[in-house]
Amino acid sequence: MILYYQKLCLYYLSFLYYEELTVKTDAIPEILYAAHKYGIMKIVKKCKKILEETMCTENVCSIMESAHTFNDTELLRKCREYFYKEPIKCLQSDSFLDLCADCVDNVISSDDLPLEESLIFERVLEWADAECIRKNLELIDSSRRHVMGKILNHIRFPIMESQYFAERVACREILSKSERLAIFTFICSDQKSKTDFKSTRRKGRCVYARSCSAKPNPRMTHSNRYKVVMRFERNGHVTLKNENLWFVGQKADKIDFSCATTVYIHGIVMYGCGVEGADYNAHASILKTGLPFLSNELSHASATIPATFPYKTFNIYFPEPVHIAPNVKYTVAVTLQGPRSYWGEGGEQSITNDGVQFDFYKSTGETNGTDVDHGQIPGLIFSK
Repeated sequence: MILYYQKLCLYYLSFLYYEELTVKTDAIPEILYAAHKYGIMKIVKKCKKILEETMCTENVCSIMESAHTFNDTELLRKCREYFYKEPIKCLQSDSFLDLCADCVDNVISSDDLPLEESLIFERVLEWADAECIRKNLELIDSSRRHVMGKILNHIRFPIMESQYFAERVACREILSKSERLAIFTFICSDQKSKTDFKSTRRKGRCVYARSCSAKPNPRMTHSNRYKVVMRFERNGHVTLKNENLWFVGQKADKIDFSCATTVYIHGIVMYGCGVEGADYNAHASILKTGLPFLSNELSHASATIPATFPYKTFNIYFPEPVHIAPNVKYTVAVTLQGPRSYWGEGGEQSITNDGVQFDFYKSTGETNGTDVDHGQIPGLIFSK
């Protein structure tokens, strides 16, 4: 302890004489604590500046915790803004598991967190396990619910997929029986019943990543509003090939489609990484087929899929629903940057889902090998 305060005195003297504070970033929170305690505001200001300049996905949660400790609302706001710009990487960082309950609640309660609810729930469960260990509690669902406290109320269970909710939430004791029943009724019924959980969608749906589950139902409801049409099907399951993985990175995978009636496209389903320990950067566009490039792009979206993402498929959502006119051809194009991916085969040219007929066609020009029979872009997320 004496050595610790000696170091603080040395930092203070160095700053007093040279207007410099040379210290490793990971030591800043301790120095900031001591500087706050003893009212050395020049060092406080300098420490905050260093933290803001060195903020990254790996340390933003640690900085947020420091800002919360010292009730620094301005620094806390900057941490949240950074978190929402890089949501997946920040959520998956090791330091997220070290946050206090107030900071976790501060992050996930916001409408500005642009992540799908299933990802938030899975990571909060991991945080709850870490918190149980810190409090010497047994790793059971009742303990997890106890440490979550008000955090649980800010997870938006009513907007989850019905299949995901049934397989990953309803089978646990995180929620009470009455809560599970109310959420099931909300998800599955056209007449929305009242629940204790928020049911509005978060803003900025630009970075979503979700699987269609280990054994997806190609006709499943994506949410209480969306449907998913899958073009690679075998015995009711998505066909997935992992031998001779699909080459990505140089050219865009493309597929054309048309619908017999008016629909809205909300996003696309993609096959994910066939190699562990690698990130993906994905850029997707939906275009009206046959028009000059500058005038035919109707919408585009980008997503970063981290190496820690555990599923073999993921979704990319467009910022706004894309209106699809009947009997007009459109093109979906996706460029992936990363390792080789899984791919599908045995594609169907014509598929009817929820009364809507989709017809798929091979795109003209370079498609990176994707066509009606095999390749990437296995599904479209739509509503009527």
